[in-house]
Amino acid sequence: RQQIFEDLVIVAELEEGYLLTFLQSAKGRAIDFSSDGLIRDYTEKILTSKASFSGAVQSFNDHLVNNKQSVDKTIKGIFVSDLDGKIIAATNADEVGKDESDDAYFRDIMGANLSYGTAYISDVFVSYHFGTPDPVFLVAAPIFSIDQKNKLGYIVIQISLDEINKILSGEKTEELGAISGVRGRRSTFDTYLINENNLLITASIYENEGLLRQRVNSSLIDACRS
Repeated sequence: RQQIFEDLVIVAELEEGYLLTFLQSAKGRAIDFSSDGLIRDYTEKILTSKASFSGAVQSFNDHLVNNKQSVDKTIKGIFVSDLDGKIIAATNADEVGKDESDDAYFRDIMGANLSYGTAYISDVFVSYHFGTPDPVFLVAAPIFSIDQKNKLGYIVIQISLDEINKILSGEKTEELGAISGVRGRRSTFDTYLINENNLLITASIYENEGLLRQRVNSSLIDACRS
């Protein structure tokens, strides 16, 4: 019994490490994008020049699609907003013009008062951006002027939970070339995440009512919280 317990602790801590590394990588991606010279220049141009607005937006959208989203298959979409939450460019042109100011994640971003080189990760929620009404999380980083004195807006990346499910199932390690991963796991082995409200946010083989709908309550979870 003690051996099983210790083995499960090791597995849980390994999964935690993989997950934190993935989230840190996502934050690094957003910070890297926010410091892109073209993204900064397009943002400044759109916010300050009405004459070339439409042409700049199209070029900006194309840059986000061809040079940013294309480098990472976990990215479902990218948009850039001004400081008030209005989307000024996106990988899907239909997103341009939408107002995010009333969304909880944007209020959190504003409250975080992000400085240059920092990023914000949202809770998991159902997003209707980019035509994907699926559970996702957002990573955002501020865009600053070249002298870093003026905050211009935010770049926001929508990331699929598929990658996190792959990490927890062991599928990701096999995808990267490891000889271990899914193979060798017992069929009863299950690893999943819940949020602070005990709602399931990644797939489970035992809980089937759906992500962000299935509430998981058990003495184990109560023990973790206490």
